[in-house]
Amino acid sequence: MCAALNLLLIPIFEGTAPFQDALDVVGLPILVGNASTAFLLNVAVVFLIGCASSLVLTLSGVIKDILLVLGSVILMGSTVTFTQALGYGIALGGLVVFKLPQETTDKAWLQVRAALGR
Repeated sequence: MCAALNLLLIPIFEGTAPFQDALDVVGLPILVGNASTAFLLNVAVVFLIGCASSLVLTLSGVIKDILLVLGSVILMGSTVTFTQALGYGIALGGLVVFKLPQETTDKAWLQVRAALGR
């Protein structure tokens, strides 16, 4: 829907300059290939939600983000602040807890409550 509105409104308000600039910079084959890849990714997301759930899509997005940051640190030497590392650690911990069987998490909560005296 957004693409259709953009396709209709951009030529009216912006002219053909944005399209011509993009074609001049990257070329038609790369532009079409990128658009096709984005479209097929959206189709894959629809099938993933249909086969699993939207929660699985969200959780796989967290894994993707962690791997992207890790790859950026390893390959490009990017720096990660303590707050960022803590946030990704919490997200990863949430994934681990989500994947654990219910009995294991219940047992862990009982041990935490016993240690706290509750």
